[in-house]
Amino acid sequence: MNQLEIEKWIVSQVRNMSPVAASAKELPLDRSLVEIGYLDSFGIIELVDAMEKNWKIRIDVADINRERFGSIQKMAKVIGEKIAG
Repeated sequence: MNQLEIEKWIVSQVRNMSPVAASAKELPLDRSLVEIGYLDSFGIIELVDAMEKNWKIRIDVADINRERFGSIQKMAKVIGEKIAG
């Protein structure tokens, strides 16, 4: 699975979790979903759980920070790294 496919999956999940995101025309791939109000801390936990189940990976707590998880693009990169092993 490539970066773009992972990003599309994340966008779909976020739209399903957040009414605000669902009504947005586009979700920015390079901005924090928490900062723009699309997800809160509980939403991030729910999203991480969905990611782990979907790709059968483990996302470490250390990965869930602004530098590694602060945008859809960054999340997709972390997932790609975990999938690749």
